Amino acid sequence: LDGTITTLTDQRGVYYAPSVSPDGTRIAFIGSDDPLTLPQNDHVGVLEIKTKKREWVSRALDRTFSPTSGAIAPIWRDEKTLITYAEDRGTAHVVQVDATGKIAPKWLTTGRRIVKSFNGIGSAVNATVAFVASEVNQLTELFVLTESGEKRLSNLSAFLIAESAPQTWEHFTVPCGSTYSGGPNEIDVWMMKPREFDSTKKYPMLLNVHGGPHTQYGETYFDEAQMQAAAGFVVVMSNPRGSSGREQAWGQAILGRKHPVAPGTGWGDADVKDVLAVLDGALAKYPFIDAKRVGMLGGSYGGYMATMLAGCHGDKFKAICSERAVNNMLSEEWTSDIGTVFRVEHGPNHLEDEAEYVRMSPIRHVRNINVPMLIIHSENDLRCPINQAEELFMALRILGKDVTFYRFPGETHELSRSGSPIHRVQRAEIILDFFTEKLAN
Repeated sequence: LDGTITTLTDQRGVYYAPSVSPDGTRIAFIGSDDPLTLPQNDHVGVLEIKTKKREWVSRALDRTFSPTSGAIAPIWRDEKTLITYAEDRGTAHVVQVDATGKIAPKWLTTGRRIVKSFNGIGSAVNATVAFVASEVNQLTELFVLTESGEKRLSNLSAFLIAESAPQTWEHFTVPCGSTYSGGPNEIDVWMMKPREFDSTKKYPMLLNVHGGPHTQYGETYFDEAQMQAAAGFVVVMSNPRGSSGREQAWGQAILGRKHPVAPGTGWGDADVKDVLAVLDGALAKYPFIDAKRVGMLGGSYGGYMATMLAGCHGDKFKAICSERAVNNMLSEEWTSDIGTVFRVEHGPNHLEDEAEYVRMSPIRHVRNINVPMLIIHSENDLRCPINQAEELFMALRILGKDVTFYRFPGETHELSRSGSPIHRVQRAEIILDFFTEKLAN
């Protein structure tokens, strides 16, 4: 309290979300020892304040303890036990972690859902854990978890179920598009049928690729998928290599080919092969999908994949929407607000390995794009600046291709999630109208 600042870590890593133990002698936190490799499965650590000794206590479970929803400081249930949460193959659940690391982490919640946040209620000892979770056909609901079990406290989804009858996912797996030896050689995939489904009919399909790339799709309510299913589309989503929610090797499989710590295939290789494997697997599994009416869409890294497949495998699609995309890896590194992170993801920067950045850039295939393209981008996007869309649009126009470009003024990279209501509605209508027209019989 005298204002003295004491450094407790040696600055080798990234440590965040601290939580002091009940007796005040230790700090639990989330983090990793390697700040120069992205992605990593961040783990729970415990640091003794007096000795500064640090131990990782959750590594028996090779999952990230910093889910897409955001890292939260672990809760000390008692002096020996921590409560936190982690991702797992399209889900996220509350986890109990032994503060010494001698006992493997234990899942406290289960099921096809994603826990999005949690907190403790009452005293630290035997605290009740409150958490919120969402399922594919339900909004985020409030639950409490005690030693006697789990109880749901809210029913915010009642009106949604009554008014719109949300669809559910069907989960399946397909083999990876190329050899993978870091864990199960399979990709998690989800399929949603159209709301008015008739097994005797054929339906157009929308293949959606998530952004990140180190995030995950999964068992949660997703308004865009529900909207597309309600409009008569089969919706397919997946977590190809590079996604989170799996063993660390899965996320690192697409790191740069010259990455100094964990070299992978680089973007535009294993990930492309996996997305194509998902497409082929869905078409083979579901005879009601019309293979001649397949569309693809994605935002950010998903937009990168959309543009890449338009140029490399456009014959498999009848229309593609590329949104807030990275199209030119070279200019992206010099204009993005996270341009300095590229060396963490790819290894060399583009001045050190221009050829690899050219290889990874979807725009190099622009002459081969013959599928109708919809480009959507926000003018105030700092993550993937507007020039990424402008470069692709101008190249396609110069080549006389079928392309439509919508610019959203005043919006950022978060348009689809937190943009102004009128622009979010307009964006959704633009996408639905585009695919309704292009994938018509």
